[in-house]
Formats: sequence, structure tokens, C-alpha cells
Amino acid sequence: MLIQLSLLIVLFINRPNHFLKLLSRLRWISIFLLLIYSFNTPGEYIRFWPFEISPTYEGIENGLIQLIRIVIVLSGLSLLLATTSRETLMSGIYNLLKPLKLIGISPDRFTARLWLTLHYVEKAEVNERNINTWSDFLKLELDNIQIEPEMKSITLKIQPFTYLDLIAMIVIISLVILL
Repeated sequence: MLIQLSLLIVLFINRPNHFLKLLSRLRWISIFLLLIYSFNTPGEYIRFWPFEISPTYEGIENGLIQLIRIVIVLSGLSLLLATTSRETLMSGIYNLLKPLKLIGISPDRFTARLWLTLHYVEKAEVNERNINTWSDFLKLELDNIQIEPEMKSITLKIQPFTYLDLIAMIVIISLVILL
């Protein structure tokens, strides 16, 4: 719990607006998650509930635990995206996926697809600010189709995998195994 609390504090010091924007996008998922857990988990029903169908105490507790886990993962992801450039992130993912070449999985293709996904998500966030109606959205999308040329290649500067990276990976893997 102390690790999660320190993660949230560091996040609010670095970029609280980005994290709060991600949380606002999570509101509908969190509402439905709580509803599903509350009404579908067996246990003791809440007394004096005014309706015939009643949530359970255990369901509410399990739903809140899952919601807190999602918020913690989202905060870690937000902190990672706030403190790491896209090129550094892609380089790290490529280095982590390099051993998968032995079983026939291409880290080049995965990293390129992830880079393109992040590129278009970032582009959509910038365009989202100028959209007030559906006609604005359609006009903006048509303008982007006409203006933007098709990407032919992506070039990433892959940083070498150092001993410090290896030590960090060993520590993380051992912590995951111990937990």
C-alpha cells in the first residue's frame, strides 16, 4: 500500500492533469465495474435496500478492490508516459522483446505497430480539442485524410541494453515471483 501511495504522490507532482484526464475517461467503466461486482457477487445482501434486487457487501468490496487496482495501474502508466519519451519507451520495449525472436515473434513489427498506435492516439488527442460537433469531426477527419501523406517507414534509435537494465529486470522479476 505504501508503494501505491508513493506512486500517486509522485504522479501528482509530475503531471496531475494527464492522470486526471485518464481517470475521467475511466468513469463509465468504473461505474459498470462496481455495478457488475455489486449485483453478481454472492454474499450477504445489503439490508434495507429499497428495491427487490439488492447488491452484496462482498460484491461492493470486490468491485472497489478491482477499481483501486485499475487506478494504480493507470497511475503507473501515466507516470511512465509522463517521464519517458516515446523513442525511449519503444527502445525499451524492443530490447525486452528481443529474446522472442528465438520463437519466431518479430519485435520489430510489434514495436512499429505500438509506435504507430501511440502516434495516432496522440494525434487524435490534439484534434479532439477542436471538435464541438459531429460535422467538425467529419470535416477534421476529411482534412487529415487529404493533407497527411501515408507513412512509408519508421526509424527508431535503439539504445543498448546495459548492465543496469539487466539488474533492474532481475529485481523486478524476483519481486513478482516473491509476491
